[in-house]
Amino acid sequence: MYEVVIHRKVCRELKQVPKTYLRIFSALVNVLKTNPRIGDYRVVYFVDKQNQAIHGLKFERREKVY
Repeated sequence: MYEVVIHRKVCRELKQVPKTYLRIFSALVNVLKTNPRIGDYRVVYFVDKQNQAIHGLKFERREKVY
């Protein structure tokens, strides 16, 4: 099982996200897959296979990420 590590910047960004998306983000953290989409938001992350950790780096609206 992988450990999900959320970057401090993501924690700050999540404070400004509507509660609906926070619930979805929380569910995503539990079942993180290769498709980083949550409605109008995107999660940027990397998988550290050596340490079996998934690091969340950014959580922003789609138009800001791409």
